[in-house]
Amino acid sequence: MIIPSRYTPLKKSFDGGMSTAALYCDRHLERNVIIKKLLPGADQKRIIDEIKALSSIRSDHVVEIYDVIRDEVGSVAAIVEEFIDGEDLLAKAGKVSATEALSIGGQLASGIEDVHRHGQIHRDIKLNNIKIDQEGCLKLFDFGLSRSSSSAATTGLVGTFGYIAPELCAPPNGRVTFTQSVDVYAFASVMLRLVRGKFPDDLKKVPPRLPCADANFHNQQTKLPHEVCSILNECHATHPLVRPSMTAVSEVFKRHILMSQHRATLVVGNNVYVLDAKNNSVNINAGVMGRCTVTYDGFSFAITAISGEIYVNNVPASLPTALPGSCVITMGPPSAGMNRVYVPVDVSHPESRA
Repeated sequence: MIIPSRYTPLKKSFDGGMSTAALYCDRHLERNVIIKKLLPGADQKRIIDEIKALSSIRSDHVVEIYDVIRDEVGSVAAIVEEFIDGEDLLAKAGKVSATEALSIGGQLASGIEDVHRHGQIHRDIKLNNIKIDQEGCLKLFDFGLSRSSSSAATTGLVGTFGYIAPELCAPPNGRVTFTQSVDVYAFASVMLRLVRGKFPDDLKKVPPRLPCADANFHNQQTKLPHEVCSILNECHATHPLVRPSMTAVSEVFKRHILMSQHRATLVVGNNVYVLDAKNNSVNINAGVMGRCTVTYDGFSFAITAISGEIYVNNVPASLPTALPGSCVITMGPPSAGMNRVYVPVDVSHPESRA
């Protein structure tokens, strides 16, 4: 196989499995890339699966494929991929704070959500297949075991102990079908390894013995929020239909990553009120038109007390009434006409890395 002249070798490192990986410089685009050269006898089907998966997915958290190099007979000889300048997550096992675990989990959940949205199943999610680049952006790679959601089946046990979902633990030569929920299970295993350091023995059994106290996220030394622990435990459910979707998991992580970072501005006549983590409540007094209290609980803003007729975007308010990102609180009955008091509310939604 001849590597095109546009690629200049920089250094070489062994990648294992079906290929060797080498760092090259793409002189045309002035960027470093990884070229994965297939070893003799490499499974072309697995390589094609990886190419198809990476070509179909657009995500900030999935490594990008740039080019395919073929040999003289047209077989795939190498893949040119995005270079991630960073270590895999294995070095962080058991060494992360709760804040760092939330950030990693949020980004990984978002990446897997993108994979699933494009109709793919990664099937080999583990610490070794995840890196964080120099800018702190998490990237998921190694799609050699990936499958389309419409044709997900395997014969025999394939995967890494601790990350393998129970339904994948087939008897010798037994054929099993599976769904995207195997990635949900593996996601929980990644998070457990991060906060615990080592897998409990019950998780490495075939099939894994769950539930078990040592794998319960509520019992770990690194204390994650209760809601996060609960949904991670659901991800480790033995039955795939009980596990949540990665979209649901991603939303929970985003909620807690952004906790206490929102801000709302309320304009009452000539007065401007700002609600945030430090000033989390304001009482609005419109005299005979009514009164209300707006409160921030770290996740959202809501009307938590009412006196008189209060409306949000012309809908009668009850208790509590969550405020959308942009709305108008109207105080007073419709019969009051121009005497009603209007309170514009603008809520900022900070961006999460996830």
